[in-house]
Amino acid sequence: MAERDVSARETPLSRSDAQRTRVVEAAIAAISEKGPDRVTMRDVARLAGMSPGHVTYYFSSRDRILIESLRWSEEELADVRSIALSRASSPWPRTIRFIDLYLPSHPRDLRWNLWNQIQAKPPTDEESLTMLASILRRWEDDLASVIQAGIDSGVFAVTADASSLAAVLRPLLDGVAMEITLNCPGRSPEWGRKLCRGEFRRQLTAPASA
Repeated sequence: MAERDVSARETPLSRSDAQRTRVVEAAIAAISEKGPDRVTMRDVARLAGMSPGHVTYYFSSRDRILIESLRWSEEELADVRSIALSRASSPWPRTIRFIDLYLPSHPRDLRWNLWNQIQAKPPTDEESLTMLASILRRWEDDLASVIQAGIDSGVFAVTADASSLAAVLRPLLDGVAMEITLNCPGRSPEWGRKLCRGEFRRQLTAPASA
């Protein structure tokens, strides 16, 4: 995920919410600087201008901060995605834009490294699991909408239900994203985008070309 400035809130935050926001912003900065696997509560406190004890008042552990940072990152990207997809002129450019937004922009992509760190040590509380599932479902819903629009316009020739197809194609992006973040030889962001664009094209036009 490319770094983006946090957009201004339309309504004033309470003092508590403002402090939590300050901690999350500091956490994102610390994670960008050191990586999610190396960042500590002390790093976050330093950048937030707080004591470590003050930080733990808002977030009980480093893992909670990572999860909240991921949620924040995904919410920001969801806003960007909504605008980008609405501006695409037709189904294929919209599909390509979706792929580009989903995949990491480089091996140390902040959002994807947060996902990798959280998957390495998954949360066990229902609130976090529900939140993570909601993020993935929103991606799938957006992809299903892109596919359905292509079907309705006659650009995509598929017989499968758009939601079912989105549920298959999104995990494909996950696997490619993981290989990009591993930074193995030949597994560049450009490689990933080319592979996914080709597979999406094959899946979405297979019946018409058969």
